[in-house]
Amino acid sequence: MNDNVERVVKEAKSWQGRYFSTAGYGGSGPYCAAFVRYVFRAALGEAGEMPVVMADRYRAMGSPYTGYPVGELFADSLAGDPIGPAIAASLMRPGDLLFFIDTYSGYAQGTITHIGICVGGEGLMADAGSGSLVHVRNHALYFPNKLIEVRRPKCLGTVAKRTFITLEHGQAQAMLHGVKAFQQDMQVRFDGMLHLSVNGKEIKRSYITVEIATADQPGYVKIYCHHNRIAALKGGHPVQKLEVKASFNNGALHVWVDGQEIKPVALKIEGV
Repeated sequence: MNDNVERVVKEAKSWQGRYFSTAGYGGSGPYCAAFVRYVFRAALGEAGEMPVVMADRYRAMGSPYTGYPVGELFADSLAGDPIGPAIAASLMRPGDLLFFIDTYSGYAQGTITHIGICVGGEGLMADAGSGSLVHVRNHALYFPNKLIEVRRPKCLGTVAKRTFITLEHGQAQAMLHGVKAFQQDMQVRFDGMLHLSVNGKEIKRSYITVEIATADQPGYVKIYCHHNRIAALKGGHPVQKLEVKASFNNGALHVWVDGQEIKPVALKIEGV
């Protein structure tokens, strides 16, 4: 555990059994994300400042925001690459951010609605829960089957070796095992099981995400395998079979869905 991680874990655990106030964030209520932001800022100073990222991600994918939490007081505001890379649950370490879906009603199904900080083995997490009371508890016991994403904040000084092709704000890029790639092909095939191939070779990844938005369908395709949970949707509806291919060549990107080439406005295909 490096010094940054130790500071974050110590600060987070020091709040156990105390109530966290969101008054300094312009709000009042049990805002779990405000607690996470406070802990990192208190532990690491300016280096612990983290941007609001999900608002930009929804905007890039054409979402009108309705039904989605946005802004720094919400868990989704920390669920993006500018915070740090997504990692597999099996690689979870103290200091990592844990994201949960469907912990509150009133949001679209699958929306990230809660966040905590991993503070130790056996799945221990520090989080501001109901009424902003801070708990140190086992996330799997309190939120069974709700964990959807784990991220390692960049400010902790560690980086996962990611493989991806993305398209954001008109810019396409690719990464192969943590190294920038100038040519790369990726294929994700769902047939009840999920298969990921990179440059013609099938590889095993415990964390797979596919998100595609078109000009007229913000959520055109979504495929994920997160912590043994697998789902595939096309046009907002679950499907039994789905195939996505992406070819990146020196900035040029071509994408096919079920054999038909499409023109996405935003895309993410990632394996960790």
